[in-house]
Amino acid sequence: MRTRLTLLLGGGGVGKTTLAAALGLALSSSGRRVALLGVDPARRLQSALAVGELPELGRALPHPSGGELRAAVLRPEETLRRWVADACPDDATRARLLENAFFLALADRLAAATDAIAAARAAEWAEREPDLDDLVVDTAPGLAAVELLARPEKILAFVDGRLIRWIRRLASPFGSHRLLGRGRQKLLDNLSALSGADALRAFGEFISLVENSLDTMVARLERARRWLRHPSTELVIVTAPRDDSAAVAVALAGAARALGHAPRLAVVNRALPDALLRAAPALADAAPTAEAAAFARFVAGDCRAQARVRAALLPLFPSVRALPEAADLDADGPARLAALSAIGAQLAAALADRALARGHV
Repeated sequence: MRTRLTLLLGGGGVGKTTLAAALGLALSSSGRRVALLGVDPARRLQSALAVGELPELGRALPHPSGGELRAAVLRPEETLRRWVADACPDDATRARLLENAFFLALADRLAAATDAIAAARAAEWAEREPDLDDLVVDTAPGLAAVELLARPEKILAFVDGRLIRWIRRLASPFGSHRLLGRGRQKLLDNLSALSGADALRAFGEFISLVENSLDTMVARLERARRWLRHPSTELVIVTAPRDDSAAVAVALAGAARALGHAPRLAVVNRALPDALLRAAPALADAAPTAEAAAFARFVAGDCRAQARVRAALLPLFPSVRALPEAADLDADGPARLAALSAIGAQLAAALADRALARGHV
């Protein structure tokens, strides 16, 4: 695979989107061509990068080091309509498809197919930009992110199913009835009459009209399935130094492994610095006032929570890294970008260590 794929997964409120933006900035700072795709329906990636609206096809972002970074947020309705428009041979065919009841129903229920579209969209990006070095994907928060790993398999199984293959053979080419054999046309008419509302005919026309775009999507899903399982692909599980977010991280790791994927890196984001962890036990005794002693006990409690999180993650991941909070993330302009790049550089270094250990650099 020419393009290296990195997916960030984690519970809500752990700073996953900020880390995705930081990693994209850091990788592009090193001279790599980087794409950044936000799948989160809340589109937090725009806020993390402190930019305005990100279009569905993405746009290049200014970078202080001159690196190449392009970012986009997933907009399933726009993506599907663009794919269909690309595949339709003319305006009349496109108009007929956009009036088809099954297409309209699909467009209205895209939330359930968001993960499949995200997987295909990632494959499309690498297809459109073959010299891309990295694609970083910020997934939806929580266990829902695992659907991005499972959905290509589910959609491919459905599209390759016997019923869909039969309808495609029966209905194609539906756009020109004169090209249909009389026997097939009569069978379609009879089955449509039995349906009570021309449902089979409408579905057959839908399948026929989207056949090209369906084939393209299937090819991209197949590529996404192989890409997700490629040894160079990284699933990074992000957590905060809290027991609840660690529980989500453990559940995500288990769900990913059940699907045949092996997350190898866990990141404890917004962690306390190592120096503070070492000093915490003695802080309360050395505090000069009661208020300072109370604060020291509060810090010590956070240190114990962080230790519990690490203890829960270490048996499940070959590598667990702690990333401290950056002071300038609330700043604007260059200071914020510099803080993001610094955090991203630490994550990029952790990924490079993992790649070097596996022989994928």
